[in-house]
Amino acid sequence: MKAIGADDLNVRAKMLLWLTKSAEAKDGTATVFQAHVPSGTYKIRIDGKASGSSVKLRITAVQKIEVDSDGSISYQYNTKSIPAGNFEVKVDGITKKIELQPSESLSSETNSSEQNSSEEDVGGITEKIKEEIDNGKKHFQ
Repeated sequence: MKAIGADDLNVRAKMLLWLTKSAEAKDGTATVFQAHVPSGTYKIRIDGKASGSSVKLRITAVQKIEVDSDGSISYQYNTKSIPAGNFEVKVDGITKKIELQPSESLSSETNSSEQNSSEEDVGGITEKIKEEIDNGKKHFQ
């Protein structure tokens, strides 16, 4: 997690107890990193100090995915907890910009009332990224 325009950054996560990772800013950016986070649901609290009137937060999550014997991957991510907006998805050096739309903008073609349009967007992007990775492999072999 990066806080751009901050003096410092504190990220607190509650497992059994509150655990805190803190960082002082360097050149106006404070960065906190944590590897090997166990799966689960956590309460997260973010705070810090800033000299200016606004701070940009950049949250990056990375996950390793196993590939099958022919090098293919498949991954689905439930985006219901993510607010609508513009995001970047990066896979194997390929970056795609996606827009997550609010669920009320679903078309009547949606099969399930539980499905979020952002899941459809990510699914389509995932297929495109997989296609581009496969095409890239063909060009570099």
